[in-house]
Amino acid sequence: MAAQPGSGIAHDPRWLAAGAGGFLAAAAELWLIRGLPGGMLMGWFASLPLLAAGFAAGPVAAISAGGLAGVLLWLVSGPWPVLHFAALAGLPGMALPLLAMRPQGFVPGGAMVFFGLYPLLLLGWGAMEFAAYPGGVMGMLADSIRQAMQEFPALAVSETMQARVARLIPVLLALWLAVITSINAMIAQRLLARRGFALLPSLDLAAVRLPFWYALLPPAAAGVWLMDLDDGLRLAVFLILLLPFFFQGLAGVHRRSAGLRGRGVALTGFYVLMVYFLPTIGPAVVALGLYDQWARRAPRGGNPT
Repeated sequence: MAAQPGSGIAHDPRWLAAGAGGFLAAAAELWLIRGLPGGMLMGWFASLPLLAAGFAAGPVAAISAGGLAGVLLWLVSGPWPVLHFAALAGLPGMALPLLAMRPQGFVPGGAMVFFGLYPLLLLGWGAMEFAAYPGGVMGMLADSIRQAMQEFPALAVSETMQARVARLIPVLLALWLAVITSINAMIAQRLLARRGFALLPSLDLAAVRLPFWYALLPPAAAGVWLMDLDDGLRLAVFLILLLPFFFQGLAGVHRRSAGLRGRGVALTGFYVLMVYFLPTIGPAVVALGLYDQWARRAPRGGNPT
């Protein structure tokens, strides 16, 4: 959908997509921050218009849509909504088209790396912001959980359990961000492809593979964490860096299920079980992703990785 020479902005599909995406993303964020009914759900889908603009008209459209949404939010509500939008929806929605779209099609390796490194940037910002807080950012999270337990006695747990939950919150937030952004990307691409507006053909999840160099980061983070097992921040860094391997493990599940009868039912059952037994199945999926990073073989119904 390249721009036509001599045509104005009103006839340039890139700017039309950027304008529509920017206005819709800003509206979704405003719906959330104003506390309107269904605001939380609208906030989850705030990156969807940016991704749709990018997948329909290219990365420039996604970046322009994000910039327009930020300007609109600043004019209407000030800087804090802009920061909230940028951190949770704007930057992910602009980064995925930029990192994954290539002339030959989607190359998702860079986008997957983003899900491992971007949460670390947010965590690093939080560590600097709460450096003076007792216990740092992890101490702040532990105190937040303690206050929540006081407000909702029915959810009260032991101090030990509160400490464990606080250590996992950064990882759970990173997982939530990656899952929501990925779902929005799949919805955007599917809607565009059905209407013939998609710039690139849809990606086969089984083709997902991380760059070789990324596999060196989790062992390095694990080594740093093992130097101080009580440091919750180091543990969070190690687990967040494993998230891309979780998604690569899911790709491995899809690749190995190719050719199976009732593949859709089998995959649906797998995802349902994973939701209910995530503490058990999650590490196994990560292990599969790590294995596929190094192994080169031809799975059932697929091509050699």
